[in-house]
Amino acid sequence: MKKTKIIFVVVFMVVIYAVFGGPDNEGKPRHNQEPEKTATGEGRSAGREGPLVWPPATTELVQLAANPLADNYLLMLDTSGSMSEAVCGGGERKIKAAKRAVISFFDRLDPAANVGLYTFSETITEVLPVGRHAPADFAKAVNYLSAGGGTPLTKALDVSEAVLRKVAQGQGGYGSYNLIIVTDGQSTDGDPSSEARKIAQMTAVSINAVGFCTGERHSLNIQGFTNFSTAQNAEQLVESLSQSVQPEQTLYDVSDFDPR
Repeated sequence: MKKTKIIFVVVFMVVIYAVFGGPDNEGKPRHNQEPEKTATGEGRSAGREGPLVWPPATTELVQLAANPLADNYLLMLDTSGSMSEAVCGGGERKIKAAKRAVISFFDRLDPAANVGLYTFSETITEVLPVGRHAPADFAKAVNYLSAGGGTPLTKALDVSEAVLRKVAQGQGGYGSYNLIIVTDGQSTDGDPSSEARKIAQMTAVSINAVGFCTGERHSLNIQGFTNFSTAQNAEQLVESLSQSVQPEQTLYDVSDFDPR
C-alpha cells in the first residue's frame, strides 16, 4: 500500500510539472520567462510589465502531448465570399490559388510538426485539429473548401489563441506556437488590431499574416506585433507562408512549387 502511494505521488508530480512547469527549449519555464522583444524593442514586451505568463494554469482536464517539444502551426484560412473572385491571384480564383499554396506549404513542413487548419467566413470552422496529419488527408480536407461569407478576423484571432493555448498546456509550454492567417480583405467584425496586439503581448504565439491581394495597408500589418507579408498569386503566397517557418525547419525551395 505504501509503495502504491509513493508511485501515485511521483506520477502526479510529473504530470503537474509537464502541464504547468515545463521549461522552454533553452531550459527556462515558458510560463514564467521574460518577454521576447522584436528588433524594434516592441512586440510582446510592449505595454506590459513583468514576465510572460502563458499558457496559464487550468483546472480543466489537459491531454498531455505525445511530443511536448513539437512545433505547432495553426493555419487560419479566409474563405469569405471575396475569395471566389479572380481580380488577382494570377488569373485564377483566389480560393483555388490559396488552396494549392496551402497544400504545397504543408508538404514541405517538418513531418514532426503539428499542423491545424481552420477557416473563417460566417463562422470559425475547425477543418483539421492541431496535430499530425497524412499529406493525402490534409490535401483532401483543403480541396473540399469553398468560399462564401464575411471576414471575421477579430473572432478568428480570439479562437486561434484559445486553440494554441490548449495545445501549449498539453505540451507544458515546450515547443513553438505559430499562427498563420491568410486573408484577402479587411475585417467585418471590427478592428482586429487590438486583439492581435494582446496576443502578441500576452502569449508565446507568433502571429504571421499574409494579405492575399490586399497590399500593405491592412489592419494586421502591425509593426513590432505581427509578421505581415503580401502575395499576388499562388507562388508568392507559398513564399510568404515560408516566412512563418523557423529557419532550421524550412525544408523546401519556392522554385519547387508546382503550378498545376
